[in-house]
Amino acid sequence: VTAVADVSLRFQVRDDLGLKSVRLHYKLGNSQDDSIEPRLLRDGEVETERPLELTIEETWLLSELMLSPGMRIVFYATANDDYDLGNEHVGRSISRTLTIITAEEKKAELAGRQAELLEELERLVKAQLLAREQVGELETQLNTVGALRASDVDLLKRIELDQRQISARLLNPVDGFESKARDSIADLKLNKIDAPEMTARLQQIADEVAAMRQNLLPVIEQELTRARKAANSAIGLRAEEEAAGDTSPTNTEDEKAEPTDSATERSTEATTDGEESAALERAKENQDAVLESLAVMRGKLLQWRIRNDLLKELGELIAGQQRVHQD
Repeated sequence: VTAVADVSLRFQVRDDLGLKSVRLHYKLGNSQDDSIEPRLLRDGEVETERPLELTIEETWLLSELMLSPGMRIVFYATANDDYDLGNEHVGRSISRTLTIITAEEKKAELAGRQAELLEELERLVKAQLLAREQVGELETQLNTVGALRASDVDLLKRIELDQRQISARLLNPVDGFESKARDSIADLKLNKIDAPEMTARLQQIADEVAAMRQNLLPVIEQELTRARKAANSAIGLRAEEEAAGDTSPTNTEDEKAEPTDSATERSTEATTDGEESAALERAKENQDAVLESLAVMRGKLLQWRIRNDLLKELGELIAGQQRVHQD
């Protein structure tokens, strides 16, 4: 973090007897030497009646500590319960460490995260393109032959799984594409780094993914499932019709004249085929929209990387010229 960061702390404390007090400690210096006396960030009795569980949230303004790059802060929490028959019971959390870096170092770290986003985006585009091509192949099969085969249904299942994995990589609240973009925005804010272009770029990326989450990705999964179920139903109807044809006795002239349900069955099958086709078409349309959104994000990150690489090369050139003049 930078020396002026506002660090959000959150501690969860539990005790069977009830909590009496909670304290937050920190040690300031260039090392984690145990000889350094810890200071108190928070010291206070629990105001409520000895709760068994308590969550402490604190915003730590590092600017008040007058820190310098390279320094480290070790912090931890302690809690006392309501035991009063001897030595007090004190629980302690594990220690956490903050390392102070410059704003430029933090910008470089965030630039590295953007490069990782671009790499992940390239993989997502390839995965989505493959899923889109496979849906197109199934649509061609359906339009050409008029029905999907059992092997086509197996392919639909694989496409469904692949599409869910794409959604997870974009939307996972822990390490998904959207959460990574928003985490970087939050990092810029808490470290008080003025980088309006980076912030705007990351915000646009997060907004693109949010729009896909709300309007596109759920529809794709729903339509793929609908197409698979319709295909299974159509295969079942055809199997029943073939079985009935194989087991029925030879019809007499009178029996041939009797009305049958074959027309109804053909109508049902045609309806099912129509449902498959419509579901695949809707899935394909939304996949195209996802690819367009991914292309927008990819374009923004590629533009940033090209500019960043040029600035880096220019900086190296200037540094080289300065060394020549000094020699």
